[in-house]
Amino acid sequence: KVVYDKEYDTFSVTEPIIFSPDIANAKKIYPVYSKIHGMSDDYLKEKITMALSYITELSKDITPYPTLSRFNLLSKKEAITELHRPSSMERLTEAKKRTDFDDLLYFALRLEDEKRSLPTGTPFVIKSMKKYREFINSLPYDLTPDQKKVLDYFLEKARDCRRISSLVCGDVGSGKTVVIQALSVLFAENGYQVGILCPSVALANQHLKDTQELLGPLGINVALYRGASMKAKEKREMLEKIKNGEIDIVIGTHAILGNDVVFKDLALACVDEEQKFSVLQRQALSNKARTAAVNVATFSATPIPLSLFKALSSISLDVQTIKTKPANRIPPKCAITSKQSEIFRVMEREIRAGRQAY
Repeated sequence: KVVYDKEYDTFSVTEPIIFSPDIANAKKIYPVYSKIHGMSDDYLKEKITMALSYITELSKDITPYPTLSRFNLLSKKEAITELHRPSSMERLTEAKKRTDFDDLLYFALRLEDEKRSLPTGTPFVIKSMKKYREFINSLPYDLTPDQKKVLDYFLEKARDCRRISSLVCGDVGSGKTVVIQALSVLFAENGYQVGILCPSVALANQHLKDTQELLGPLGINVALYRGASMKAKEKREMLEKIKNGEIDIVIGTHAILGNDVVFKDLALACVDEEQKFSVLQRQALSNKARTAAVNVATFSATPIPLSLFKALSSISLDVQTIKTKPANRIPPKCAITSKQSEIFRVMEREIRAGRQAY
């Protein structure tokens, strides 16, 4: 690093690499390592040289030779050596290709192992659809073609005792919530429980309000578990009702993932806005079922890349898409402006009209 000193009008070089005076023979590719606190560059290079001397013993290649040959890959020993002591830029590129291949191979193997370990069938039997049909008929609007298609797909799997493991994609306002409610009715009327995981208290409350209004008349018990924000007695009573199966549909934020929440017979785990949860958090809800064959449905307008990868690779997940919007849905108007005065003018107009602004 070259530093200029204004006071003395001089340049200085910090920790320069000392090359041989024999420039022709000293020319080569020098690796650059991240600085390790408390360790000099010379010490690090010394240890890397020592490590490379053990490479023959430790670099047993687990990738079969036919695979290496098919994709024209370097051996592991060659790749590691070239990464630290590159003989040419071309060989360095080949070494990086080999390490990238290994990363993708191990990732694919883990996903394949996951796929093989997951059951395709499920013990949750659907015997009745009376309340489900009542729910569909009671809706104050007609379902869109895509909503019907998605529900028909889930019905077919549930009635055949095939495990549901799906990601439902659809823009905001496309009607994903009613799919969650319809599925919840189906499993609840057959004596099972449903868990609905929401990313925020506001969304959980909205789910509770809408679900109670639509499912309450059908005799289905819906509750919102708020965890630490509940009074001790209220919390204790609700946990007991969840455990003995009195509550059919349990809605909640991360609170329902706690060890104190025990379901009697969780058959369907729903995750709304799945992109806001980690893989482990989503798994934690389905782990509360008595079997790994629990049905899982996640919903999102912007799913995480891992979910899409699994879906594209047909690994333990399929994608159902809701494209058509409900007929009575007012299309949103979008605009971009950098003028703050314009933003406040529009906000003031909406507030005066009795609406809200964020």
